[in-house]
Amino acid sequence: MTLFAQDLDRSISEAGMFFFLRDGYDKENRPVAVILIRNHDKYTMDPTLLRRFCVFHMELCRRLVPPGVETATVVFDLEGFGMKNMDLEFIQFLLTVLGWCAPRLNNALYT
Repeated sequence: MTLFAQDLDRSISEAGMFFFLRDGYDKENRPVAVILIRNHDKYTMDPTLLRRFCVFHMELCRRLVPPGVETATVVFDLEGFGMKNMDLEFIQFLLTVLGWCAPRLNNALYT
């Protein structure tokens, strides 16, 4: 199944939970993705739509990796983190995807 940006739920994008850095790349020319955990509310977000959003952006990140570079950097911004943001089911999904589907893509996770 091919997933396109127009297939994603706009409410997740509009929540401002995820973005790529404006300059795009770190010192080693890897794309940098930032996840703002405080903007995730496990009680209001549909888990299926959130997983699709995640997979779409992982694939986009993979495509942003320039030739000769094999990894990306992900920053988890935990400022303002609270219990409503704690979503163990989604964290388990995210770690599974990172570990099994994109193990070479992930350079480092920063919190």
